[in-house]
Amino acid sequence: MDNPIQIENYKIQKPELWAGSINDQELIEKIKDSEFARKQIDEGRDYCYFLDKKHHTNNKENSEYVCMAYTLNEPGTLERASVSEVIVEENEIYSIHRISVLRDGVLIDKIPDTNIKVLDSENQSSGGILSSNKKINITIKDLRLYDVLIMEDSRCKAFTERDFLRKEFSKYVWVSPDNYWAYGSFKFTFINEREQNIVCKKPFSEMNRGTFWNLKSFI
Repeated sequence: MDNPIQIENYKIQKPELWAGSINDQELIEKIKDSEFARKQIDEGRDYCYFLDKKHHTNNKENSEYVCMAYTLNEPGTLERASVSEVIVEENEIYSIHRISVLRDGVLIDKIPDTNIKVLDSENQSSGGILSSNKKINITIKDLRLYDVLIMEDSRCKAFTERDFLRKEFSKYVWVSPDNYWAYGSFKFTFINEREQNIVCKKPFSEMNRGTFWNLKSFI
């Protein structure tokens, strides 16, 4: 993505420096079958090979980065992956860094096969207060059963004058994993570049899927 593209509320570009970068070979190496992965797939579950999630905050904006790879072995998962929606708030930009599939050992760029539309959110008003939220509709063509879908994206919310509480305080809660997936690995990174310190609470929990899930919330 040498030539960034920005249209309305979304961009197609490389990740910001704070998010880091991963090349194609590193990505393929992270998508490895294991006994645990094969067990999930044999039992009819789709499987997430990895989830790398980062939350970045400073006194001007909040940003979130996600990179993940998961199987499309079930028709329902394939259908949900083919068409998805992202809601963005006022002064928020959604950035797409990578949409790829690993198919028969070959990594295929799917951004050329992706159609993106920016629509008004149905919840444009509540209690008589108008909302400028937008809905970004993402349709990926030619996804196939048994593909591994790789999504890498981020969103950035710049603070306006009305966001005085967000400027003064940062609150972020992350609960994972998704109930419908078994995860090979996942990592959450919190990056604080505010002038103030932030209190961090780290509860841990164990799920009945043979692995430990780290549930973190930052306040």
